[in-house]
Amino acid sequence: MPSIGVLPPRGRVFRGSFGTRRPDRRLARGVGRIRMNGENCHLCGAWAEDGNRFQKRNFLHCSACDLVFVPAAEQASADQAKARYWRHRNTPEDAGYAAMLSGIIELLHTQSPTARRVLDYGSGPAPMLVKLLRESGHEAAGYDPHFTSDTAMTPPFDAVTAVETFEHFAEPRREVERILGLLRPDGCLLVQTLLHAGLGRFAEWWYARGP
Repeated sequence: MPSIGVLPPRGRVFRGSFGTRRPDRRLARGVGRIRMNGENCHLCGAWAEDGNRFQKRNFLHCSACDLVFVPAAEQASADQAKARYWRHRNTPEDAGYAAMLSGIIELLHTQSPTARRVLDYGSGPAPMLVKLLRESGHEAAGYDPHFTSDTAMTPPFDAVTAVETFEHFAEPRREVERILGLLRPDGCLLVQTLLHAGLGRFAEWWYARGP
């Protein structure tokens, strides 16, 4: 099975499977706990109907796997998502962003020192990590459903990176299965994202504000 690493932005490394946590039941300012028309969790398939309303959007919470997700009928359109991603300022001129990506490459070298073929999944409009990977000797390609075709995804890959990408998946189960299908059986998946800290601290979760 591929190994999986989960990295909070500029934080510690968590290795292994995605765990669950007990939700914090305290209400945060600007967040309203509600019970809504439920639907099956987009990751594990369990029924979810408890959730929050935040910044005029509904969010469902799966008590089985702890996923927080926007109901299918309220997902941003492809055009809306693409317009938002164009506003991201992840450029080579951003020294902090470049340093963070360099840290990911260092981690890749530690966790999978023999990895040569690397795919950056969700590379965005400016595939900076792909450039840095190539400069460090990797055969690297980038894929993003909004900005690049999937012709570069010729499996198998030794490693797949997904930097602040998982939180945008409308259908995370399908995307995870797709990524695992791109990896060698002993490949390495490095994920950087910010896990939520429970419904009671929902307003602190930056990703609740994006598509």
